Amino acid sequence: MVYVQVLGPLRVWHDHVEVDAGPRQQAYLLALLLAHAGQVVTTSELVDLIWETDVPPSAVNLIQKHVGGLRRLLEPSVPPRGTGSYVQRRGTGYLFAGDGEVADVVAFRQLVTTARSTHGGVALDAYAKACGGAALDAYAKALSLWSGPAAKGMRHSAAGIPAFAALDGEFLGAAVEAADLAVALDRPQEVLAALRLATAMDPLHEPVHAGLVTALAAVGRQAEALATFDAVQSRLAAELGIGPGPKLRAAHQRVLRQTLWRREPVSAPAALGPPLKAVSRPPADPPSAADPPSATVPSAAAAGRVGLVGRVQENAELRRAIGAAVGGGSGLVFIEGEPGAGKTRLIEEAVAGARRRGVRVVWGRCREGDGMPWVQAVGTMLTGLPVDAREKWLGGEIGSLMEAGDGVPAGTVLENDTRFRLFEGVTGLVAELSAQRPCVLVLDDLHWADVTSLELLAHLVTRPPRGTVLIGALRTVAPLPSPALTRVLAVAGRAPGHRRIRLGPLTPEDVAELVRRETGHDPTHEVARDGTRDVVRDIYARTAGNAFLVLELSRHLAETGVLTREAAARAGVPATVRDVVRDRMAGLDDNVRGLLQIAALAGRDIDLRLLAGEAGIGVQSCLDCLEPVAALGLLAPVPGNPFVVRFTQDLIREAVAGLSG
Repeated sequence: MVYVQVLGPLRVWHDHVEVDAGPRQQAYLLALLLAHAGQVVTTSELVDLIWETDVPPSAVNLIQKHVGGLRRLLEPSVPPRGTGSYVQRRGTGYLFAGDGEVADVVAFRQLVTTARSTHGGVALDAYAKACGGAALDAYAKALSLWSGPAAKGMRHSAAGIPAFAALDGEFLGAAVEAADLAVALDRPQEVLAALRLATAMDPLHEPVHAGLVTALAAVGRQAEALATFDAVQSRLAAELGIGPGPKLRAAHQRVLRQTLWRREPVSAPAALGPPLKAVSRPPADPPSAADPPSATVPSAAAAGRVGLVGRVQENAELRRAIGAAVGGGSGLVFIEGEPGAGKTRLIEEAVAGARRRGVRVVWGRCREGDGMPWVQAVGTMLTGLPVDAREKWLGGEIGSLMEAGDGVPAGTVLENDTRFRLFEGVTGLVAELSAQRPCVLVLDDLHWADVTSLELLAHLVTRPPRGTVLIGALRTVAPLPSPALTRVLAVAGRAPGHRRIRLGPLTPEDVAELVRRETGHDPTHEVARDGTRDVVRDIYARTAGNAFLVLELSRHLAETGVLTREAAARAGVPATVRDVVRDRMAGLDDNVRGLLQIAALAGRDIDLRLLAGEAGIGVQSCLDCLEPVAALGLLAPVPGNPFVVRFTQDLIREAVAGLSG
């Protein structure tokens, strides 16, 4: 009897004895067919899934050869050109046709289907009173078939990862459903092992963690439940910069308020659905364990802000870089633009997709006055290692970095004779994590980074580990890139596979979409009488397509409840924009501030000769005074006319004009 497992490492058993799955490509073909069990996968799809790039001319012949090898592996008695029972040819492709007695993935899906059909559509409380838990029995058996991520340990192609990530997602979804049911039936202990495995497989999956927190509390382990919540809350803040979502918060509150209750055990009725089919497993210890519009504006929540607006080409380029790392290579991307262009938002969108594909994502953020991102990044990386490996790294130079903690200038830690060893240590740590699974390392706001942290970055840029993509984000103004950052960019420009993405303004169409999302009003609809489309044109003209300014002005307009040109004219400058401008101008002396405010009252385009005359100074003195203003991103030259400068956005000019003092 043959039995094949893919819900964890790929393993093949014959009469309870494990056998070798064969060469790497043959084994990967089997894993792919198992992930798509019961579905035809065409030969061309298999070629893309196995090779992705550098496809050999004989790829189709190789697949046919591996299919023959799999048939002989699974059914040794099949003659050389026999078709066998499990790996079958269908049209232009192949499918795995084994049932739940042969493959764990098929058994898992059958059991989950049974569980859902048994209590589907029935409220948990009602089910708990009417049923002894046939559905939970099925869930428990299904979840016990898993021992780790699907096809654990195999080297995946970028095209192949989604299939296994989707299979992992089936496990996570079933674990969440089982947790809710187990608590309702007062049997939470039966799902604890599966929930622990699920949280290890996806440390940022909030519903799974909510299920674990709830189940732990239900078995009386309140302290462990609270510790679990604290750990995932810290991880969400460190890696994503967000707090727990509603489901996780609700689980936490139930623990704090002790609102979990225990029910009397209930006996099973005659039947609530088909009986469970026994699933045999080899006893030799395989692993277990989202009317036309009117002028009235709905709330912003009704707008349904989902996904990234615009940036299609930039997003695709960033995803290609991540795909290279997933395929075993490395990637290096720097994203630059003016403040508010949407650099961080673009990265968040891309890495969210990467995380769904099983990629590890690590963030390091620089802050003004504390430009050291490595403590945060290295700390996150260390949490992804076993305790003994973590202690090994902390015992070296990395330990001194972590002991210094966040908020300490890097120079006080790194400027000594151990600097090179520390740089090598961080590179080695990244390499170790990337060997486990592909890794995206994001260093945000590099314009605030200190010199030594940038030197460490340059060191990593020259020798990025395989399976790693490094993404850096920086402003082009406010402040201008430092000489040290410019040197890093120059080094990166010589690295193979380097990409440099500059974010410009949004298009008018993108601005219209942002307005729609923030106000709930479709500005492209024909509503000329109230001037709505003119409002969108006004917003674009006032913001010059800067994403932050568009968002803030749209939100400001939404608060008025109507979207008309008259309302827009009355709205003025949002307080958030005034605060940003005031902060940028804080370092200017009184003479420069006064000159800038005179310029703002004159209009967006300023003739320097007229401005100098109004201020009673020479043109050169006027230029000298305005030089730091250009570095702050408030003014820019007008091409072709050396005597005219322009406010980067009219909304910025309005804010400057409205500031007192």
